[in-house]
Amino acid sequence: MRRFSKLSLPSLTKYADIKYNFKYLKENLPFVLNNISNRGSSSNPERVIKLWEDYKRQLYDIELIRKRRNQHNDQKIYGSKNLEEHRKAGKEIKQTLDEFEKNLIKIEETMMTEALKIPNMTHPDVPAGTEPKEILRKPIPEFEVEIKDHLEIGKKFDLFDFDSASKITGSKFVYLKNQAALLELGLINWAMQKIVSKGFKPVITPDIARIDLARSCGFQPRDPAEQLYTLEHGDLCLVATAEIPIAGLMAENTVSEESLPMKYGAFSHCFRMEAGRGTASRGLYRMHQFSKVEMFAFCVPEQSENIHKEMLDIEMELIDELGLSYRVLDMPTKDLGASAYRKYDIEVWMPSRNDWGEVTSTSNCTDYQAVRLNSFVNRKTGKTHLHTVNGTACAIPRILLSLLEYGQTKDGSIKIPQCLHKYVGFDRIN
Repeated sequence: MRRFSKLSLPSLTKYADIKYNFKYLKENLPFVLNNISNRGSSSNPERVIKLWEDYKRQLYDIELIRKRRNQHNDQKIYGSKNLEEHRKAGKEIKQTLDEFEKNLIKIEETMMTEALKIPNMTHPDVPAGTEPKEILRKPIPEFEVEIKDHLEIGKKFDLFDFDSASKITGSKFVYLKNQAALLELGLINWAMQKIVSKGFKPVITPDIARIDLARSCGFQPRDPAEQLYTLEHGDLCLVATAEIPIAGLMAENTVSEESLPMKYGAFSHCFRMEAGRGTASRGLYRMHQFSKVEMFAFCVPEQSENIHKEMLDIEMELIDELGLSYRVLDMPTKDLGASAYRKYDIEVWMPSRNDWGEVTSTSNCTDYQAVRLNSFVNRKTGKTHLHTVNGTACAIPRILLSLLEYGQTKDGSIKIPQCLHKYVGFDRIN
């Protein structure tokens, strides 16, 4: 089990309470550098180690100055001349100490900023590079009718209004109408009921979170590449996933081992600036705002791999019930992002695109998020960081897109999967 050294001088900076394993970083530098290279990260652990050494030296010097200050204050002074010299010397010691402490703060802030850019380690079975490993594929169905894309279906049955939405908010937003609106609500209820039946606690989260919370989860809200919406007034952003506010439940918190695992089924709206271009991103496939049901778990380290597999099994079960053809991918190192130790994506065959499209993702983040959130568990062996695992139960737009295209029948109606009938109140769109 990895031990994390707590920074000295608590309260000097916002990082003072974060436990980061600098010793592990130094002792395993070649392994860490190889991991960074495989993941395509620009982080610099060698600089972090140098800053850590500078930090320790500066801290040692500060302790010597403090000791000298205390000895100086304990001296007994006789005579006005000696008293004046004593005060002058004390002032010089204080000025020196202030300068050293200010410099320590700068070193600490730079050190921690750089350290927190270092990505998670990687599961040994994750494929290196850019190509995922396909571990399961369901056969692509043979459709009885000539497939129309979801936009044509939406126009026929008056299900979407992209034009009006663009007048209100700009492109890549939509009004869902009629049966499409009921299908979104039905899919949310269906997915929530399914995961609650498997032991996940239902939660509806805020759609806004602090930027530092998003950053702790592995997102970089001020980085254009992350494509998150930030709010002009205040240090806040719109959430890209319920993972962010759910992870925040355990921020600055310590739980008992007996209370774990804690599993949540969370609904939220998700906001992402990414839009994409071309026919592959048409319609519902890539939206700036969408609804999603998310699974999230806090657990002890030895539970996280099993929970990760459990979430993948649930995702497959849900897609099987909807009757969609899919494949499961073990994602490569270059597609893991900063936080994931291992990630599985499920892609559904989308006939109008004549291609696979991602509909779910599940990631084991081990202690990456917990280190940044100060989330701990008390165990018989001592206090250690929690592990976190997340997974998509149902991202509505792409599932809705797929259901409309898969459900086409010879009579022109759209057949709705049996599992959704009681949640939407109809069995077909006609």
